[in-house]
Amino acid sequence: SELIDRTTRLLDRPEWESIIADCLEGEDKYHFNLALSASRLRHSDPWAFIYARQRDNPQDDNWYQLMQTDNPDYVANVITLAEQQLDLQSIASGPDNCMGMGPEYRQHHALDFVLQDLKRFPGMGWSLIDVGLQSPVVRNRHMAINALEVWPTWDDAIALRIVVCLRQEPYEQVGEGLSALATVFEGMKG
Repeated sequence: SELIDRTTRLLDRPEWESIIADCLEGEDKYHFNLALSASRLRHSDPWAFIYARQRDNPQDDNWYQLMQTDNPDYVANVITLAEQQLDLQSIASGPDNCMGMGPEYRQHHALDFVLQDLKRFPGMGWSLIDVGLQSPVVRNRHMAINALEVWPTWDDAIALRIVVCLRQEPYEQVGEGLSALATVFEGMKG
């Protein structure tokens, strides 16, 4: 308990606020990540800093951190930013059995970080989910299916996309997930 008390007093020191802000606004990625952790330990939300860093530097990779929020307005901004910064047409090159390893899959990894948390925001991000369903990277397709599993309703266009993707799917486990989604949609209609 003495260690907890000392740590709490250390975290409550007023100088941390300016130190954290300087690191969040700075160029150094290591210090930026430390400042994110420190900010959260002090119960402060660093999301605006993360967003500004990604917005101002499209080559940066803050997608995971951007999705560490419960705020749907923030997620809507992340979706818009991803639509602007990721080469969605290139990512949606068609399903394959690709594991997506290597620097040539950087964009797929970025999409993956967004898709994996969209399941917490049912009904949001169809444009990215659709791209994920058409990605050669198996994990992208799995994450897209996971997001769709929690959607309360779908329109006929989404159901049609699922059927088309199911027909083209080369990976058995992803095909099973798509088939389950198609069955759910039939139940919604029935």
